[in-house]
Amino acid sequence: GDTCRVVCASGYMVTPGHGNVTCLADGTWDLDLQCEVPVVVLSGGQIGEGVTDSSVEILDLHSYKQCKPIIPDMPLQNSSHRSYHNLIYRPETEDILACNGLSS
Repeated sequence: GDTCRVVCASGYMVTPGHGNVTCLADGTWDLDLQCEVPVVVLSGGQIGEGVTDSSVEILDLHSYKQCKPIIPDMPLQNSSHRSYHNLIYRPETEDILACNGLSS
């Protein structure tokens, strides 16, 4: 069948898995198109000259205030804080993975 893709308004992003739909034989779509407000997850790194941190926070850029979920600090690696790392959210497991980065 025909396919469509969502185009989200400025400030929103496509909800993973809800960006493309296909028209089924009965005239309905195979799922709902959906957009959502993105959030930013920040963690650790250098916060001052010789001062590092392992805290994690979520910023909701839509309402301009910090979200309230409790996320534990990043674990120390070889007794030091991680920096220059990437965080990836996996919605299917609701996990946040830390990839790459440096530690002393």
